Amino acid sequence: MFLLWGGGVMINLILFKFILKRKNPLLGGSFQLPTNKDIDNKLIFGSVLFGIGWGIGGVCPGPGISNLFLFSPHILIFILFMILGMFLFEKVNK
Repeated sequence: MFLLWGGGVMINLILFKFILKRKNPLLGGSFQLPTNKDIDNKLIFGSVLFGIGWGIGGVCPGPGISNLFLFSPHILIFILFMILGMFLFEKVNK
């Protein structure tokens, strides 16, 4: 697992600065980079909540969605609560 993670990080560290020298991405559009670099309580709380959910569920959101076709109760419950969390986030931040 760490080899996979480490390989991805190393490739990113090496290529990221070269990729951003391009005016536009290869497939069109423009680069969308965050402008806000502040670390506030919302960011910390959201990160902790995401990590706890990932740790308890044992599933990353991307693979969770791609595994929906398995109809595993574990995955279905995970996706249900992920959608509920997104819905609650929208309601709280209006």
